[in-house]
Amino acid sequence: MQHTPSPASEALQSELIEWAKEHGGILSFRKFMEMALYHPSYGYYMRKWSRLGVEGDFTTAPEMTSLFGELLTLQMMEVWQRMGSPAFFAVMEVGAGSGKLAGDVLRTAKKFPDFYDALSLIILEKSPDFRRVQAEFLQKKGVDIHKVRWVYDLDAWEGEGAFQGVVYGNEVLDAFPVHWVEQTEQGLKEVVAQWDGRSWCEQLVEPESALQGDYFKVRGIELETGWRTEFSLDAQQWLGRISANMEQGAVLMIDYGYVAQDYYQGGLPHGTLMAHQRHQRIKEPWLWPGDMDLTAHVDFSAMQQVSCGQHGLDLLGFTTQGWFLLGMGILQRLEQAIKLDEDRERVALLRQTVSRLIMPDAMGERFKVLAVGRGLGRERLAGFLLQDLSHRL
Repeated sequence: MQHTPSPASEALQSELIEWAKEHGGILSFRKFMEMALYHPSYGYYMRKWSRLGVEGDFTTAPEMTSLFGELLTLQMMEVWQRMGSPAFFAVMEVGAGSGKLAGDVLRTAKKFPDFYDALSLIILEKSPDFRRVQAEFLQKKGVDIHKVRWVYDLDAWEGEGAFQGVVYGNEVLDAFPVHWVEQTEQGLKEVVAQWDGRSWCEQLVEPESALQGDYFKVRGIELETGWRTEFSLDAQQWLGRISANMEQGAVLMIDYGYVAQDYYQGGLPHGTLMAHQRHQRIKEPWLWPGDMDLTAHVDFSAMQQVSCGQHGLDLLGFTTQGWFLLGMGILQRLEQAIKLDEDRERVALLRQTVSRLIMPDAMGERFKVLAVGRGLGRERLAGFLLQDLSHRL
């Protein structure tokens, strides 16, 4: 694939080289990914440009149909009801992208006056460009903008005190920086790189101190020699902070990922680390920092352990996106929508979209949904009643 690095990418490359020079000449992949995605001026998510949709690098479920946001809102309503239908109910969306999902949540909530009156929507968004896009989109759609406010990071959110409500994120956990490692005959090694004047050349070194205890052995996971994989301590720390600050309510995370036994012992000898640009997969993740999206699949077993094992939340359900949407009534909602629309092309597109969201060979199986909470009892939420896979965590 031909690509000319943008001026921003070239500037970021220079900063990465300087950073490596100041730290022994090498750059860990975790640091590379952090800067490539979140550098304040040159990071992929921080720059002003198109990332979503046909003209961008990826398309998310909320962008495909409003049914996704409608059903997610109904799941939030169940949490609100389990809390006793309080007069104030906070909903925080993490990384709201274009703002479409937030708009669908507000539009759906408005159909239920008591719930809507209680609802206060918070958007946790680091990217100045995304915050601008979200505000413009929501104003254009005519939603009650006074219902929405933005916070930049967890520090600001935690400073407001213990949280009561729902925290949700769609394709959020996969965007945290990861440690890239390889199992060798001498033990676990970390993948780093050195700049040779033209490109980054990979090396294997002793893991940094945070990994010295061997992340996998502690969890009872045996990697085969030669396997290369990844894991995100950043995502675990982040979810730990969310969990610790949850006084009553739920956390709903939707993402592509696996349970640990499928991730690390189920035939993924090369891991899941991916680079994307213009809907194409790029094999070399070190190329063009800031011009490509970098992601890795989520280890949902680790996420559950952090939230429930370390911070005492209750597991409220784990399943595939397909079964979650079916449990929330997507087929019934589809039929209602079809009855109200006489445009055959629109109906055909909607059927095709719903099929893509729920079918196992599309997004239905690849994406998973995890729900954890506090103060709601231990009964599974509605979206997990058709097929709960919690036992696999």
